[in-house]
Amino acid sequence: VTGPVAGGHCYLLRGVHLGGRLSGRGPVDYITLRNSWGTGWGHNSDAHILISDMEKLLKSDGDACVPVKS
Repeated sequence: VTGPVAGGHCYLLRGVHLGGRLSGRGPVDYITLRNSWGTGWGHNSDAHILISDMEKLLKSDGDACVPVKS
């Protein structure tokens, strides 16, 4: 957070859960992400983020890519 910006980071959106339960919280709307840092990160490379938090990140100059098959 306090260091210089050195480029972005990418992860794969694996699922959207509406009204799901996270660690005793619920119902909440959240996204499941797969990180490229290996299975030692998160829960077997996966993490969860609230949809409201993802919206904040995207509004703060975040990027999103969507592959399209033509």
